[in-house]
Order: sequence, then C-alpha cells, then structure tokens
Amino acid sequence: MKVEDIIKIIEALGKAELTEFYLESHDFVLKMGKGTANNYEQIEKGEKRGLVEAVEKKELPLEGRNNIDKFKEVPKENNKENLVKITSPMVGTFYKAPSPDSPPFVQEGDMVKKGDTLCIIEAMKLMNEIESTENGKVVKVLVENGELVEYGQTLFLIEPV
Repeated sequence: MKVEDIIKIIEALGKAELTEFYLESHDFVLKMGKGTANNYEQIEKGEKRGLVEAVEKKELPLEGRNNIDKFKEVPKENNKENLVKITSPMVGTFYKAPSPDSPPFVQEGDMVKKGDTLCIIEAMKLMNEIESTENGKVVKVLVENGELVEYGQTLFLIEPV
C-alpha cells in the first residue's frame, strides 16, 4: 500500500461517521481511529508496532496533543558551547536498548568512545544503530524510550574529553 492510499483512507475516515477503521493484508495491518484525547493516551501506552502507529498519533485531534511538557529544554548548567549534539538521521522510533529486557546502551553520566552504539532507531521495520561521533561523557539523553523522533532532532548531548 502506498502513502497516497493511506492518505485517501484517512481523508475518507475524516468525512465518514466511523470512529475506527481496520484493514489487514498479507504484508501489513492498518488500524486507525478518530475521537478524543483518551484515544491518544491508549495509543501512547499501547504496543509499538511501527510506522502505522506513528501515522495514527499524528492524525488525532489537537485536543489530544497538548503535551507541551514533552518539549524538553536543556538545563542552563549544560548549555556549554562545547557540547556535541547527536541528532537523528531519520524519522523513526527511538529505543534505548537492543531489547525490552536489556539494559540501555548508555545512560546520563556514562563515558562513550567514538563509534559506541548510543541507541537504535526503528524506521520501516529496520533497526538502525546510532553511534557516538565523539569520545566523551553523555550529559543528557533528550528522548524517552519508544518515542517517535524526527529527522535532525537532538537525541543526546555529549561533552567531549
């Protein structure tokens, strides 16, 4: 199924009196819904299955997206010019660990070497390891596990050593 087809389905759902839509094919499952902020919370807490869930989150009404606290500011004591930003090279889902029961790759305060894996970003069911570009100390992790990240979004702040 092409993105254009999904957009047409979303537009049709917006005009229809349906509140949920479910389509299953041999290679994908598409589940969409419209409604209140409660639906948004259920998706946030639900099982992460990939890009289709991300589309659902973006199409919900604005009332469900008043989560301004998710936009994190870097604390003033860490606003040093020498901090290196590690940014996302793609849109996808951020994972701190290789599996749900594994420890995170890095935590705030950890020392890392250039080339060390910092996280995984899942994009279109492919797991992409994001590596450190510097030797240094992880000052701040700016993203929560399972959170959708955008291209160019800062994921980590590293203080070079």
